[in-house]
Amino acid sequence: MAENTQNTDKDAQQLKKILDQKEGYIEYLENLTLAHSSVQNLSEEERKNADLTIHAYQELQTVSELELKEKNALIEAHQNLMQLSSTELMHKNTIFQNILEINQYISTIIEEEVVLKKTLENLIGALRFRRGILFLRHGSKLVPRILIRLVKEDIADASFSHSMKAIRQAVKERKRVFWRNTVFTKDRKEEFFSLLCLPLVSKNRLLGLIYTDLPVLECLTAETELDIAEIFSTQAVISIENMVLYRMLKQQAIIDRFTGLPNRKKLEIDAEVPGTRLLSLINIDSFSSINLAYGLEAGNRVLKIIAERLQNILPPKTTLYKLSGDEFVILSKNETFNSDMMATLITKTISGQPIEIDDNAINLSISIGLVENEDKNLMRKADIALKLAKKRGHGYYIVYNEEFDLINRYRDIFVWVNKVKNAVEHDKMVPFYQGIRNNETGEFEIYECLVRILDNKEVITPRSFLGPAKEVGLYNAITLCMIDKCFSHFADREGLFALNLSHEDFSNTKLIGYINDKLQQYQIAPSRIIFEVLEEISLKNNPTSFDFLRDLKSLGVKIAIDDFGLEYSNFSRLLMIQADYIKIAGAFTRRLDTDLSGYKIVRAMSDFAHAMGAQVIAEFVYSHDVQNKVLELGIEYSQGNLFSMPAPHTDLPPVPFSHETEQETEQQI
Repeated sequence: MAENTQNTDKDAQQLKKILDQKEGYIEYLENLTLAHSSVQNLSEEERKNADLTIHAYQELQTVSELELKEKNALIEAHQNLMQLSSTELMHKNTIFQNILEINQYISTIIEEEVVLKKTLENLIGALRFRRGILFLRHGSKLVPRILIRLVKEDIADASFSHSMKAIRQAVKERKRVFWRNTVFTKDRKEEFFSLLCLPLVSKNRLLGLIYTDLPVLECLTAETELDIAEIFSTQAVISIENMVLYRMLKQQAIIDRFTGLPNRKKLEIDAEVPGTRLLSLINIDSFSSINLAYGLEAGNRVLKIIAERLQNILPPKTTLYKLSGDEFVILSKNETFNSDMMATLITKTISGQPIEIDDNAINLSISIGLVENEDKNLMRKADIALKLAKKRGHGYYIVYNEEFDLINRYRDIFVWVNKVKNAVEHDKMVPFYQGIRNNETGEFEIYECLVRILDNKEVITPRSFLGPAKEVGLYNAITLCMIDKCFSHFADREGLFALNLSHEDFSNTKLIGYINDKLQQYQIAPSRIIFEVLEEISLKNNPTSFDFLRDLKSLGVKIAIDDFGLEYSNFSRLLMIQADYIKIAGAFTRRLDTDLSGYKIVRAMSDFAHAMGAQVIAEFVYSHDVQNKVLELGIEYSQGNLFSMPAPHTDLPPVPFSHETEQETEQQI
């Protein structure tokens, strides 16, 4: 057992050591998983292309016979150096130190210029030469990339013509050319100089050339010391190949392979550079339908055409990026363009004319989220604006405003979620009651139960916490708490009471059973209970909702349609529900005394309710003038602050009503 514990500790230490060395280990695994997922989704043609790429990379890693010969030559050169005297070895010690420095640069892939310049400087120093040029191949030409103690004008000078002969010879023969203490005439004077040309060859391909010279009489470099130069030339070849491979992989990492545009990775880099004034996130509406209707190949062609169109309209100092799927981004530092101008230009370019694919005219609409004059988190903010634009429908654009910020919104949500949890666990969730007046008797015949949270003597209304509770799945807990407390409160009291149910409650398969259990526990007659449901729930053609209402009514309880008139009323479905009460929304009753059109609408709704056998409750009755109109229309019940403010008890008597007109009371909560 002790041995197993020791082994476990060793394994844990080894794992910690690996993780410490790999700070990006988790990111690596995520990328690996994404890569694997991407391969699974590739088409057959794309997989073939991927296989070719992998095969090419494997060939690049394979050592050819020519490379083995080069490496054998390198080993032989090292052996020659080991045969030097101890004094010479001490003199050459700095050479090896310089080689180690270069290897360090290469291993970290710092900057191309740094690696190449370091290689050339060390070669010049090792040979005790003075000047040097490193040429790199660009197409069929050699282009000077690094110059030490020389400028490009020196290469064009007539005195450099002798050096050019040596360079051409080295390129042609693919062998080093060493001229020691050569004499040439310049301005009728004889001058001495020495030079060395080293062609940089890999797999029979000329990558470049190193040129170095010494424009003095005496050159101290001997033929036997040129083995050192070969070491540096081999080092230069390795450096160049590494940089070419690195550049290629880097290019592939930041370029979208379908459109050739910079991708999200490049955008993340560029968006961090100060000076960006405007970012536009473009999404093609319902692009998946194009893929379904015309195929993936046609979809890709559409994306390429869109990319070409956008490229053609970009203002100066502006870059187009292609993100995954059907999204593009335009990043601009142009000071003359604002968000409205950019959105109009983009929309006109993409939606202004159809795209022709195989004799089919495809009309596109786009949604755009824009961020203007923001310093940080541009993509996150643009995404927020885009989501809001899409909520409006197709073809809209929205400019980000900090009020839209979902991060702050979610932060607020979590604050309220914690308050709700704390209220449920510590009995701070309480019902308040608002009396509903019977307009014939003047008595409170029904009490609506309204949820509140008591937090350090502060009464918090549901406007603050119900939304967050719904988003994280806590709404059902509030409903169960209210049912239990309200049933308990009315168990030894007379009268009817009403509770609200939402769409979230309809999806709770255990709620009907819970209500039935509470009816038995508190011995309450089901006919005393009214469950209020929103009109929108009753209108949804959802068999589950109707099943829930049917099962609810089978318990013997009553049903009320809350906020009636706010939705597009479907009278046939309302008849199927057989509601006992219709509650007319306050949006209509609050102007009942001043708005003739509103009065006619309320009268029509009241007549419909009576025709279907339901009684009517007028909400938001806050003044005597409104109440007079309610009575005039023959509405049975009134609910509002004129008669009853929400309170934590039901013992207050109804407020007497006089038909005389009075000033408005406080607005309804």
